[in-house]
Amino acid sequence: MPYDTDLADRIYEFLKAEPHLGERKMFGGWCAFLTGNMIAGVFRDELIIRVGAECARELLAEEHVQPFNITGRTMKN
Repeated sequence: MPYDTDLADRIYEFLKAEPHLGERKMFGGWCAFLTGNMIAGVFRDELIIRVGAECARELLAEEHVQPFNITGRTMKN
């Protein structure tokens, strides 16, 4: 299944003013990088964001939020 290019475009529009922003295709989807570190992406129709541990705990309590896992192993912060 291809990734949602409209969602990727919306994320890019939001982030494009950031200096040192990069982008590339990964995981069969699209990822945004800031100073070489992945910060956001799209996998299929899902938004991926990278947050710190405390923020992750708060977000994971929300409905429809889950750790990123496409290989059977959850990606760490």
